Amino acid sequence: MGSKYRNEIIKTLQKQEKISKAEYTLLFEDKEGYTEEEEILFDEALQKVITLQADAAHISLAMIVFPYFEFQRYAFPEASALSFDHAVFSSRSNFEHAHLTQDITFEGASFRGKAYFRDVHFGGKATFTSATFLEKSYFRRSVFEKEAYFLSTTFIQKADLRDVIFHDKALFRGAVCKDLIQFSGAQISSLDLETSRFDDASYLHLHGVGQHRGKPTLLSGKHFPNKESARHIKAHFEKQNNITEANKYFVIEQSLYLDELISEDWWSHKGRIFTLALHKLVSNSGTSWIKVLLWILLFALLVLVLHDGFPQDKETLFNIPNRAVDLINPMNIFKRGYTLYEGQAFWGMVVRVIAMYLIYQFMMAFRQDTRRK
Repeated sequence: MGSKYRNEIIKTLQKQEKISKAEYTLLFEDKEGYTEEEEILFDEALQKVITLQADAAHISLAMIVFPYFEFQRYAFPEASALSFDHAVFSSRSNFEHAHLTQDITFEGASFRGKAYFRDVHFGGKATFTSATFLEKSYFRRSVFEKEAYFLSTTFIQKADLRDVIFHDKALFRGAVCKDLIQFSGAQISSLDLETSRFDDASYLHLHGVGQHRGKPTLLSGKHFPNKESARHIKAHFEKQNNITEANKYFVIEQSLYLDELISEDWWSHKGRIFTLALHKLVSNSGTSWIKVLLWILLFALLVLVLHDGFPQDKETLFNIPNRAVDLINPMNIFKRGYTLYEGQAFWGMVVRVIAMYLIYQFMMAFRQDTRRK
């Protein structure tokens, strides 16, 4: 195969006659049509190579061509990082329930059969960068304590990451899934989906990781390293016409966009920053009509007090709602027989401009909140 003689560490073991040429060939030859007897010989050769590297900080199993692979069959030293870089898993690979305290890498690896990583505890960094999963892959309920790298990883069939916990960064930048990829119920610390391309996905019940292994938290901008990641999920829910979920991620996206503008040359973006900040303050980026309504009521009372002063008697007190409407009504639809803001044209213009803005925000937020779910 093309992968032959590329693992220099194992090649050195063969040159030092610590493994035989036949054992070396077993590790890297094509496993098509492998018999049970050949698998037993392969297992023995593989365990021998692992044992010979037991004192090394890094155990290299790169480029090896595996038949059916069961991780729990082998004795791996807990202190040594494991490398399956550019390995080929010809058949089913099973890492289920493994408890890994060390870093493990599968960079450029090819999983030709179903890959089972369910209930795995990744204590160190886990790297699947540029790996290819040709059949279904299962990561459900796995826990990643440190960084999880799925950069430019390709999933040809379904990828199941339901209920996964990412305590550190989860990087799927540039990842591709040509089928359904499921993140439902996952807990994240920082999820990077920038430039990822998923034909179909599920992000329902996504939460933030709870502090000190506590209850999951609601998602916010701190759980995404860039606005594109939140926009990716928002676009997915918009495509499903799930406006309720889309609104959640729109708020996060706008918050991240605001942070991005502030962290750059904020003076050059001062107009945009003011608009975004005001939009966030008044209507939670156009998603909360109740918040806008409270601002309208507060503004109306403020204008009333500034214009008329505090109510002095019971009759004036009962007339507050009508008088407030008169004062902030931008179109004078309910105008009475007296002239408002006489001699105070500029003050009246400011009040009505603010009122128009608040009413517009209310209509947009109400419409957004009552669209078909």
